[in-house]
Amino acid sequence: MFKKKKGAEGADDQPKSGGKSNLVPAAVLAVGLLGGGFLMKPSPAPAAAAEPAAAAEAAEDEAQGPIHALEPITLNLSDGHFLKVGLALQMAPHEGAEAGGHGGEEAPEMPAGEQAKALDAAIAMFGAHTMAEVTDPAVREQLKQELTERVGEAYHGEVTGVYYMEFVVQ
Repeated sequence: MFKKKKGAEGADDQPKSGGKSNLVPAAVLAVGLLGGGFLMKPSPAPAAAAEPAAAAEAAEDEAQGPIHALEPITLNLSDGHFLKVGLALQMAPHEGAEAGGHGGEEAPEMPAGEQAKALDAAIAMFGAHTMAEVTDPAVREQLKQELTERVGEAYHGEVTGVYYMEFVVQ
């Protein structure tokens, strides 16, 4: 009987050591989940590469007019994925405006009806592309140049540049 009791004590000892051995796989799983979450978020490399370009654009904007941010829109890509894009329009300087843009004052909001031409051009252009195309940085820059041309024509030269304020593909 003593042996049985000793065996019972051994059984009590096993869950304790078993609990410790479960700690290692749980820690590995937690690290794996955190690593997977890190890999799933968008790469900061394009944003980091865009910082010098943004600084150069800011210097160019000194001689431009105000920038009007448009409400972000979500649109369908040709392969069934979605693109949420927020745009900002760089306006041409108006006569009598100070050099350096809009004199340090924030630009007035563009009326919603005025945004329709730019948003329509964006929907038509981006909707013809796939997720693989719009996520390629070179293609994305090419699309921005094409959109700038289309929007410039739609606004009869009043828009001189288009900027991405938000660009999320799903």
